[in-house]
Amino acid sequence: MQQNANKTPQLINELFFLRSMACLSVVLIHAISYTYQIYALNPTQIIYLKKIQMLLMYATPSFICISLIILSHSYKNRKPQNFWRKRWQFILLPYFCIGLVYAAAFSGQSLQPFEFVIKLLKIYFLGEWVGYFVIIIVQFYGLYFLLDKYLQRFQPATMIFTGFIINFIYLYHTNFMPPIPFLKTISFYKYSHLLFLSWIFYFFVGYYIGRNLKRFIELLNRYWYLAFIGILVNYVLINYLIDQRLLTTISSKRVDILLYTCSVLFALYFIGSKIKRIPSIILLISQSSYGIYLLHDIVLKHVGIKISKLFSLPFPIYILILFLTGVFIPMGIVYLINKWNKGAFLVGKIDVKKIHQSRENQSSLQITSQK
Repeated sequence: MQQNANKTPQLINELFFLRSMACLSVVLIHAISYTYQIYALNPTQIIYLKKIQMLLMYATPSFICISLIILSHSYKNRKPQNFWRKRWQFILLPYFCIGLVYAAAFSGQSLQPFEFVIKLLKIYFLGEWVGYFVIIIVQFYGLYFLLDKYLQRFQPATMIFTGFIINFIYLYHTNFMPPIPFLKTISFYKYSHLLFLSWIFYFFVGYYIGRNLKRFIELLNRYWYLAFIGILVNYVLINYLIDQRLLTTISSKRVDILLYTCSVLFALYFIGSKIKRIPSIILLISQSSYGIYLLHDIVLKHVGIKISKLFSLPFPIYILILFLTGVFIPMGIVYLINKWNKGAFLVGKIDVKKIHQSRENQSSLQITSQK
C-alpha cells in the first residue's frame, strides 16, 4: 500500500496540449501588439485585433492552473523531494539569465551602468518585463506548501467559490474603483498584478482539479458542453464591456476574464483528452514553453522590426510571420542550448523523457481502446 502511495503519478497528457495552446496564444497576443507599432491601422482594424487578443487572454492565467494541477496531483500522496532546488535550477536561474538578456536587448546604448543595474533590478523584482509571471508562480509555490494540509480539509466548491469572490473583489477594485491615495503614492496600482490576490481563483481551481483529477474528468466528460457555452457567454460579455467602453484595457488582469479562463481551460482539456495521439510538435512546444515564454518578446522586437523593413507585407501576413518567428526561433534556441548539459539552467529544461513517456502512454491507451 505504501509503495503505491509513493508511486510517481503518470503524466497528464492533456496538459501537454493545454500548455502548448496557452504558450502559442501568448506569442500571438504579443505578435499583434507589435503590429500596432509597425502598421498604421484604422480604428476598425484595431478593435478587431484587440478582440482577437481578448479571445486569447485565457493563456497567462492558465499557466497558474496548469502549474497547480501538476503540483497538487504529483504530490497528492507523497512529499516533494528537492522541490525548491529544482525550481531554483529550472525556473529561477533561467528567469535571471534571460532577464539579463532582456535588459540588454531593450536598453539604449546611452544607458549608464548604474541605470542599467536599476533597470535590471526592476525587471527581476518588479516584473517590468514579459517574465513578470514567474514572480506570481513562485508566490503560489510558497502558498501551496503553506496551505496544502489545510486546504485538504475543505470542500473544493467552497474554496473555489471563496477564491473567486476574493479575486473578483480585488480586480473590481483595481479595474473600476477610485484608487486609495496611500496605495497610489506607493505605486501599488502599477504593480498590483504581481500580488497573488490578482490570480488566487486560478490557484484554487488548479489545486482542487489536481487533487481530484479523476472526479474532474468524469464531470468534464458529462458536462463538457457547459465549457463551450461558458466561452461564448463570457466572450460576449467581454466584448460588450469593450464596446460600451466600460472596460477597455486589453489584459488578462480584467475582472471579466476569471470565468472565461476557466471555460477555455476546461474546453481545451476536453479537446486534449479526445486527441488519440498528440503531435510531436505540440509536445515539443509544451516542453519548450517556459523558454519560449521568456525569450519570445526579445525575438519579436528585434526580428520583427527587421522583417518590417525588409518586406512590405499585408498586416495579417506580418502577424503570421511574426507569430511563427516568436515560436520557432525561441524553441530552437531552447532546444540547442539544452544540448549542453547545463543549458537547462539558462533557458529552462526540455525533458525528452517526458515526451517519450507521453508517447508511450498514448500508445498504450490506443491499444487498450482497440481491445
